[in-house]
Amino acid sequence: MDAAALVYLGCLTSVDTSNLFAAGRTADGDRQAGASLRVMGTAFATGQAAGVAAACHARGGYLEAGEVRKVLAS
Repeated sequence: MDAAALVYLGCLTSVDTSNLFAAGRTADGDRQAGASLRVMGTAFATGQAAGVAAACHARGGYLEAGEVRKVLAS
């Protein structure tokens, strides 16, 4: 696979619990995405993103993907 795939923030958030986030193999995805999510580098990246998302949610009570991207890029 030569191209990178996006992992959307919605894949890391719980449908029922607003302050619960998943990463790595517990993130939501189809069978093909699930194979990529289990790879160690992707698991690290989704773990960091889930942690940042949780911190942003705890600070403001809401969650925006742009804010998470901004923190991850800094």
